[in-house]
Amino acid sequence: MDDIRKTVKKIVSEEIMTTYKEGLKMKADIYRLSEKLYRTNIKLWKEVQTDGKIPLSEKTIRNILITIENFDSGRKEYKTTID
Repeated sequence: MDDIRKTVKKIVSEEIMTTYKEGLKMKADIYRLSEKLYRTNIKLWKEVQTDGKIPLSEKTIRNILITIENFDSGRKEYKTTID
């Protein structure tokens, strides 16, 4: 089960970074990081913002924390349901 969790975390992390990098190419704040900073630390946002947005780069996201709380398929039995 731990191997599956590690694999899922790795894949999700890679997908998040891939999406983020594609957003950077389009000059889009795909995860609304500027808004999140504005809502959590307006003083810092005011210091770093330019035209209402924070400058983003590939190094802006340093850590991605992924927590898998429930890892269950929901199925009780594994038998054919269609004849």
